[in-house]
Amino acid sequence: MGWLWHRRLAHVGMKNLHKLLKGEHILGLTNVHFEKDRICSACQAGKQVGAHHPHKNIMTTDRPLELLHMDLFGPIAYISIGGSKYCLVIVDDYSRFTWVFFLQEKSQTQETLKGFLRRAQNEFGLRIKKIRSDNGTEFKNSQIEGFLEEEGIKHEFSSPYTPQQNGVVERKNRTLLDMARTMLDEYKTPDRFWAAAVNTACYAINRLYLHRILKKTSYELLTGCCTSCAVRIKSGQIRQPEALGISAELKDKGYALLCVGFPSGDVEVETQDEDEVYWLQFGRYFARGPVERDDYALELAMGDE
Repeated sequence: MGWLWHRRLAHVGMKNLHKLLKGEHILGLTNVHFEKDRICSACQAGKQVGAHHPHKNIMTTDRPLELLHMDLFGPIAYISIGGSKYCLVIVDDYSRFTWVFFLQEKSQTQETLKGFLRRAQNEFGLRIKKIRSDNGTEFKNSQIEGFLEEEGIKHEFSSPYTPQQNGVVERKNRTLLDMARTMLDEYKTPDRFWAAAVNTACYAINRLYLHRILKKTSYELLTGCCTSCAVRIKSGQIRQPEALGISAELKDKGYALLCVGFPSGDVEVETQDEDEVYWLQFGRYFARGPVERDDYALELAMGDE
């Protein structure tokens, strides 16, 4: 009788029905014993959920650009200042370094991806072995497959309706959008600036988050350079904020701090001793002088405000 009422009452759990009966919440229902002495086949089929995908605690790649994860999200409800509605996100499996490209149409994905793969191999002097994406037509098409065949790059696809298999870049999408929304909301910035916010979030993530296993930033793992290095610009330009940045006099001489700078285009720099740069600016060593590093930085930031 208990199982009959279980089916009649929309397959509510036996424990819940027992609590209702015991508390006399159901009028007219007596002499019924609700006990789960077997499995309801209908409940087993209708209430099942996918198993949890555990975190990967081992490194499956040995160097940067061995495997690239990629995904395209959009269309975004608000068109950006540059007219973009889509964002192509590419993540290096080894270093977790992330690149973002903003597109006006999905059809631009093929040329953007091909240009990136060529440039990345040339810039870092490493061959790309594999790329991994979902089954979207922007990735699964004859143009991309022909290019990958020429370059000798293997294309791996996640199973249909299983985004967890491409979880590295799917999780990165969420992180980028969460940070972008936070920055836009803080200053009540119009939504059409979403691309600039995502770009800024990507820049910060590459230089601030430590790899869970290797305990280094993505920028350091990919380039071998520490992001806090003081540099002297040989070509190009780095936008330097006033707070905690380089003085106007040193900017004119080409000095910059990569940790709080935003390169506008390609730049070529030479590493400088950080203490020497601060000696030029403040007349005392930043790390070894009588003023504590954090206190002095806070004083500078408050003075700029």
